[in-house]
Amino acid sequence: MENTGSWREWFEREEYFLIYSHRNEREAQQIVDFIVASGHINQGALVLDAGCGYGRISKWLVKSGFRVVGVDLSKQMINHARKNMPQAIFIQHDLRFPYWDNLFDCAISIFSSFGYWEDDLHNLAMLESIARAMRNGGLFVLDYLNPHYVKKNLIPEETLHIEDKTFNIKRWIANNMVYKEISWTEGNKTLKYREQLKLINIDELIGMLECAGFIPLNVYGNYRGEPFSTYNSERTIIFCVRIR
Repeated sequence: MENTGSWREWFEREEYFLIYSHRNEREAQQIVDFIVASGHINQGALVLDAGCGYGRISKWLVKSGFRVVGVDLSKQMINHARKNMPQAIFIQHDLRFPYWDNLFDCAISIFSSFGYWEDDLHNLAMLESIARAMRNGGLFVLDYLNPHYVKKNLIPEETLHIEDKTFNIKRWIANNMVYKEISWTEGNKTLKYREQLKLINIDELIGMLECAGFIPLNVYGNYRGEPFSTYNSERTIIFCVRIR
């Protein structure tokens, strides 16, 4: 017997935290230090953590002296974030739809918290909503996958043994989307959940950002601040400014 769930349902599962346990505190601190070192964000700034997940980046932003509002589509993620970081505000909301106007000094979207929809109108709507929520001149940091790196380094299948569970992972590319299927067995049931992200290249990302009201400043290839390389960089990290 099988039960297959969507990416939205997957984010509500406790197993998600097991699969991504390597996205840890050390990495979160490195990301925040990288953003702060850019010099484009002032101490005490009000920051929107767009697609905050369970609040690991929000936590380090607060520790670094910023005021933080985290937003995520997942109810479970928001509940975890509220429990782990009571000093920040966390709201369950679909960021394709505007929620604020001209409020935030800075916004971030880290670890591919964007690009889940096949139709770019939905992806653009999220960027436009973030832009609308920001003050003029504010910094926006978009951290996304690098399609060329993904295609070159895709691991089609692997098995992960975490705690008392064995996860079977499958990855493939189709219709300009990269898919990841996570499955495991509970009793006589096989549970399957699927993640998906659109393969949006750097030129397309910059075009979407400009359309939403941002001007790109710099593009980096990792959290160490190394320059972006089309074929070798693991990430596409774009620093841009909101211009009204």
